[in-house]
Amino acid sequence: MAHRAFELLDGALDAPDVHATHEHLHGCARCRAALAGSRRFLAALARQSSVAPPSLHARVAAQLAAARPVLTGPGSRAGA
Repeated sequence: MAHRAFELLDGALDAPDVHATHEHLHGCARCRAALAGSRRFLAALARQSSVAPPSLHARVAAQLAAARPVLTGPGSRAGA
């Protein structure tokens, strides 16, 4: 049942599953702890910035450019 924690928090469960999950949580300390951990994780995630710094964008762009295969002509593949 611990795997249901994210589904419960996301609102992905239908009413009967929500009820069954709450019933299970009432008697299961392990799953209540997992749900509490999931809530803490999601709260910490929500506090994080969702914008990558410009330096990260530049590094990723440079790595992508370096990894891009070099084509020599129509239909040719690098290393072929």
